[in-house]
Amino acid sequence: MAPTAGPPSRIWSKEALSREIESEFLAGSVTAGAALPSERVLCERYRVSRPFLREVLSGLQQRGRIDIVPGRGAFVRDTSAADVARVVQQSRLVRDATPRELIEARATLERQTVMLAATRATAQDLESIERALAAFDRAPDLLARARADIAFHALIARASKNAVLELMFGSVSTLVFEVMLRSLGDAKTAKRGTPHHARILDALRARDVDKAVAEMSSHIHLAERTYGSDLDQSLKIMAADVLRRSYGRDIVIEDVVSDAVSEFQEHHTEGTLS
Repeated sequence: MAPTAGPPSRIWSKEALSREIESEFLAGSVTAGAALPSERVLCERYRVSRPFLREVLSGLQQRGRIDIVPGRGAFVRDTSAADVARVVQQSRLVRDATPRELIEARATLERQTVMLAATRATAQDLESIERALAAFDRAPDLLARARADIAFHALIARASKNAVLELMFGSVSTLVFEVMLRSLGDAKTAKRGTPHHARILDALRARDVDKAVAEMSSHIHLAERTYGSDLDQSLKIMAADVLRRSYGRDIVIEDVVSDAVSEFQEHHTEGTLS
């Protein structure tokens, strides 16, 4: 990954230099974990100041393209469903997504994941899903319940043994987390929706495809019967309002979801889920 002779002198915008670095060092079959050239080398190559370069690298880090390790440098990051979710969430179109739109999408996606999981889930998959449900039941507050909830659904997607479906769920996981905040923050919806979790797990254990699909469908469509006018409001605005009322401040939802998804993926791989 050694840089070649630098291009002719030019005035870079942050966006242009970001694209150039991606094309030069992050495209193709670059191995995850590979190191980028040092800041000094990159500054000399592109003829930019170190503060300017650091802003560009920070932007690449926020987009999930690299990891920056203080004192060591920047490294190519392996793209995950959590990274895809962050990119999707930044899209102008999904920023205005409503619960109704998400329900319509999830109804198809999660019916398929739970149907496949009912026939393909391993004993380890079922144990991990059970641990996510137990974490949900003992969660001390709204954010902890929502983190366990997103893990529960994402682990079912993983148990489908279909990498495309798992990636599709991961790509909308931030939107799903936002609707979970709205549902779990509403006592009426939470009381009616929570029991579906145990029934879904029971159906997965019994390899009962029809019951698993029926319970998941009823779970997802519950909001249509309980949200009222909120059904067509902005998910992002509603979730932010729930968090402000619950915690008295704004919380960066993308970071919470990214951490939660990373946590359950790592622990799932190790066979545990705290």
